[in-house]
Amino acid sequence: MSKRKTTTFPLEWGQVKKLEGQLLMTFMETERPQDGVNLLQITLGCRFGLRVSDLMSLRWKDVVNLHDGDDMVVRERKTNKLRLIRITHKVRTIVSTVYNILDPNPSHFIFTSNKGKGLSPMSVQNFNLRLRTTLDQYGIRVKGNPSSHCLRKTFVVQSIRRGFQSGDHLSLVKVSHLINHSSVSQTVKYTNYETMEMMDLYELD
Repeated sequence: MSKRKTTTFPLEWGQVKKLEGQLLMTFMETERPQDGVNLLQITLGCRFGLRVSDLMSLRWKDVVNLHDGDDMVVRERKTNKLRLIRITHKVRTIVSTVYNILDPNPSHFIFTSNKGKGLSPMSVQNFNLRLRTTLDQYGIRVKGNPSSHCLRKTFVVQSIRRGFQSGDHLSLVKVSHLINHSSVSQTVKYTNYETMEMMDLYELD
């Protein structure tokens, strides 16, 4: 009997910012590598919007020397297409903080296995387990299945909403193109966007 697939929904942006602050405070207090990784899972996962395979292929040297407004180029493993990622002040600040404290080898993977010691990336299973543990520890309630998909979906949905709120009615089209989806309908299906927007209709003042 096949397993039933559980739908993954994004985090609310307020949850992301609050969790980033809490994780940063924890890391500054402990300076433990695992706490730095937990912080970067949320920051890079929600602010880069990469698939987990591309996220875990990142090395420190890919991001640590970039400045505010610089673009990082990533070749997606799934599509073999290039993806441009803008480095924001928030991302640069958090990456620099973790890097300066941990002082890792620049060529090491950011998300590494415990046995790999920077030389091999973390497994998807371990990534998702750590994420679920973090969300549970900090009391973050997530609809559906909390996994790496919810981080990417958080980036996509937040980018679309931010565009619409600023009056950019092509926001959905632009974000779909940005993440290299083949069509807008694929993006809508991927993010459960119509479902979330319909549910928001019930949130009346």
